[in-house]
Amino acid sequence: MKSGVIFPVVLFCQFLVLIAAFVSFDRLVQIEYDQYYAQWSADGKPAGFFWRPSGVSYPDGSDAPSPVGRLVCGLLWLFTTPKWVRGNAMAARRLRQFRLCVLVWNVGFLTALSAGLL
Repeated sequence: MKSGVIFPVVLFCQFLVLIAAFVSFDRLVQIEYDQYYAQWSADGKPAGFFWRPSGVSYPDGSDAPSPVGRLVCGLLWLFTTPKWVRGNAMAARRLRQFRLCVLVWNVGFLTALSAGLL
């Protein structure tokens, strides 16, 4: 494959992995919101990247999801498993998917960077 073609292919693959990570995270946050609402609130009401809770009233801020909560949970969940996830097989699967996608994205990014593609 020519070097001029490698960059767009790598970039596209990295984009797909990143989207998969966002979707996995969104599904995990949705499980927390739907099944563990008190914990979702305690976690700072994290927002998904694409998913938002239905029926949220933004003007009064009562249940407005937080991008800061998303950032905190996104980082914490990479290295720690919340207690509510341990008892839920679907949540555990989503957390593994999220971690794997983030790992693949980081390895791909660092590889592309070291190869001089970025």
